[in-house]
Amino acid sequence: MATLDAEMRGVLACNYSAVAAFAFTLWDICVTIDDEVKVIWTHPWTFFKMIFAFMRVGSIVSQVVAQSLYFKLSAVNAVDSAFCYKLLLFQGAAGCILMFCCQSVLISRASALYSETPRVRIFLLVFYFAEIVIVSTVLIFGTSTIQYGPFCQPFNYPRSTIAFGAPPVMLDTILFGLTMRKFYQYIREGWGSRPIISKFMTDGIWAFVLAFVVVVVNTVFLTFVGGILSSVVYPWYLAIPSFIGYRLILNIIYLFNPPQLTINDAFDITSNSIHLDTFAIVGTSPSTDPACESVGVQGSSSFQMTSQSGHDRCS
Repeated sequence: MATLDAEMRGVLACNYSAVAAFAFTLWDICVTIDDEVKVIWTHPWTFFKMIFAFMRVGSIVSQVVAQSLYFKLSAVNAVDSAFCYKLLLFQGAAGCILMFCCQSVLISRASALYSETPRVRIFLLVFYFAEIVIVSTVLIFGTSTIQYGPFCQPFNYPRSTIAFGAPPVMLDTILFGLTMRKFYQYIREGWGSRPIISKFMTDGIWAFVLAFVVVVVNTVFLTFVGGILSSVVYPWYLAIPSFIGYRLILNIIYLFNPPQLTINDAFDITSNSIHLDTFAIVGTSPSTDPACESVGVQGSSSFQMTSQSGHDRCS
């Protein structure tokens, strides 16, 4: 009886966590829907627009589908373990894809900062694809020993689950280190206090901290917490990566795109030459006159940004 009570408390905790994660996702969609319509849906389809749409819709759909199935299973006396395994794979795959999409945005940002060092981008891409292979392998082959409690709630995750969270944490840490290294360089060169630089770096910091905390806490719970409570953090693994990804895309657009500008293919802001794919930030020497300040963002791919407010007047 005590064991059953503990299992039911674990189920309730997981359900409460899932509802809270869903409410957070829904709330954020509501508060950013106006920005989404203005800078996303009124412009042509591009790769990063597809990434935005997938993270936006994929997060809410994966949470609704998973939780609906769990609620449906609560009315069933006997649960098929094969169905539970498929449900686990669905949630795992959804979480992985959302995390991969989020990291593609973070890699683009980091590549922007090191556009003059192509080896950095190559290294990040190699690490990124290696992460995809490792995490996918763990998801497919490392979940056979997982057991299921009431209503298909999984528990007893193997120690190999560490490999599910370790690669994303390592890549996020590398991206954060590269970002902060470049930020310190900008500070030494006198650019650290410029709004465009400080905002870009601030976004990188909160994105890293949020992703790091969610991945680490989820991995710790899955690997070391016994019973059904081990799955209590996973609903946030479906909510937070997408939140980070599409928030960064919106922030990048608004950072370089005053509302009156127009966007065409690949989020190309024609008056400022902004393309959202891979991009690079470069700066001239800081001017004593803010009106004569020129900050350029250039890239070899399809994400280029240049902002030359007051340039013509000062040249």
